[in-house]
Amino acid sequence: MKHENGFTLLEMMVVISIMGVLAAMAIPSYVGTMSTRRLTSATDELIGACHLARMRAVRENTTVGVQFDTGNNRYTVFIDDGTNPTIQFEAGETIVQQGILPAGVDMYNTNFSNNTVAYNGRGFLAGNAGSTYMKNTKNEYMGLRVNIAGRPRFVRSSDGGGTWN
Repeated sequence: MKHENGFTLLEMMVVISIMGVLAAMAIPSYVGTMSTRRLTSATDELIGACHLARMRAVRENTTVGVQFDTGNNRYTVFIDDGTNPTIQFEAGETIVQQGILPAGVDMYNTNFSNNTVAYNGRGFLAGNAGSTYMKNTKNEYMGLRVNIAGRPRFVRSSDGGGTWN
């Protein structure tokens, strides 16, 4: 009697069917977590921009700001030239970094003066403490809060942006 090695067509179809069922169960879960990951990534990116601004301000002994553009979901890290008494990005100022938030993330509010957090040459805030808030397509809310010492940190709201911790 001769033995053939390999799989029958029926065995292959069963394995492919099982893989299809497993994929159908896993894909929605994966897609659901992508929205949360994008929001967390955007928050981490803004915290990194604040750290960059602070380090650059100390290194160059000047004022460096991060301006948040809530209408376009963008931010700009810039060196303030000091020609205007308010610290905000203006044409001609040096851009250190610019960024666009990921798709599905909406930067909907900021309460920094002129939408800008800034650091002076000693690494202290050159303006007021404040926050920037974002949400994703699943209505999850996260944000960036900069305290009076200039330290940026991650905040989250579990009640639709009412309270933050």
